[in-house]
Amino acid sequence: VTYRGEPISVGTITFIPKAENGIRCGGLIDGGTYKIEPKVGPQPGPHRVEIRWAKATGKKNKNEFGEEIDVRQEALPDKFHANSTLTADIKSGATVINFELE
Repeated sequence: VTYRGEPISVGTITFIPKAENGIRCGGLIDGGTYKIEPKVGPQPGPHRVEIRWAKATGKKNKNEFGEEIDVRQEALPDKFHANSTLTADIKSGATVINFELE
């Protein structure tokens, strides 16, 4: 999963079935790659897809243990998550779907 050619470092992907009785599912994006095991993955058919990117801002905060951690914020426009127009047609069996967002 990339945005303007840059792999999404840390994010999530969610598949929302268009069928009323479908079950939404998703997974983590790490270094531009995601994997959802077939037994918990999306059912075959058309889905709306939401992608979120928790991109580091360059700022740091300390957590409850005093460790410095990156401050992150959503880096993608709403058209890729809250108001997503992304779709995927899931086939039965292993399916590879790449998302190159612009």
